[in-house]
Amino acid sequence: MDSVWFMQVAVIAVFGVMMYVVRKLIPERKREPGQKFVDWFRENIESQMMNKNKLVINAVPGTLFFLGIIAIIYFAINFVSCMFSMELGGPQIENGKYFLMNHGKIIRPLTESEFHKMKSYELRLFSWGWVIFSYIPTLFFTFVYPATLKKREQDASLNR
Repeated sequence: MDSVWFMQVAVIAVFGVMMYVVRKLIPERKREPGQKFVDWFRENIESQMMNKNKLVINAVPGTLFFLGIIAIIYFAINFVSCMFSMELGGPQIENGKYFLMNHGKIIRPLTESEFHKMKSYELRLFSWGWVIFSYIPTLFFTFVYPATLKKREQDASLNR
């Protein structure tokens, strides 16, 4: 796990940049004096989501949308498979001995080969995040962002 933390940080950074860009794209309505925060928030969400989903869904090619669904299914199967393979615990080394532990309680001792196998399952649990949190920004910056800019240009030219 120590050798792959850079991937975790890189994926989070790219996803964060995407969220920043998305936030800049969405115009936010100002809260009117006397308006309840909950009502303002609900109106903001509704106005932002109206017609935006159609643009997002239409911008992403069907094959890639389908691959995204497959990635989510992979996550679910991978998560369940790894958690049961790891017996709902995690591999630990204590005093040079290998254990499978859950919240500080020993589930059972492990051999060195079992320990490495459990560490590989642990790494697989992280892999879903790398897939999902890199796939979404890739789709966004490749398809949705250019489609959004194009739509804004078209709307601006119609309003002239």
